[in-house]
Amino acid sequence: MNFSKKYFINSHKMLATCSLLLFSHFLRIFFSIAEQKEKGHKP
Repeated sequence: MNFSKKYFINSHKMLATCSLLLFSHFLRIFFSIAEQKEKGHKP
């Protein structure tokens, strides 16, 4: 029982870390696209 609980917590932490990495990656892409659009609009 203890082992499964530990495994569940570890997998939950891994899932949270992966989602956080994906989210930060998406934000970085979004901001880079926004910057390119701003540069394109400015003469």
